[in-house]
Amino acid sequence: MAMLIAWQTINAVRRPNSKTFTRGFLIVAPGLTIRDRLRVLQPNDPASYYANRELIPSDMLGDLERAKIVITNYHSFKLRERLELSRRRSRPAPGAR
Repeated sequence: MAMLIAWQTINAVRRPNSKTFTRGFLIVAPGLTIRDRLRVLQPNDPASYYANRELIPSDMLGDLERAKIVITNYHSFKLRERLELSRRRSRPAPGAR
């Protein structure tokens, strides 16, 4: 996944007029733990795969910083349950006017 992001981003940065490449990525994880572990796909993360595993030459790391990567989990797309509140009229307390 990191290599695909690197390839697309570097080509998009170096060929700005091309519609073939992109700098934007949405990664949807199946849960919070996996989402947190995927942070290594962010170029600015201290444990970033791009620098630590030397996926790309160091002179291209600057180009990779221009990627827009959003990592989320599928729960963020689920519709939230709406609760209907009863519309009871409140009654004044006994003795109050």
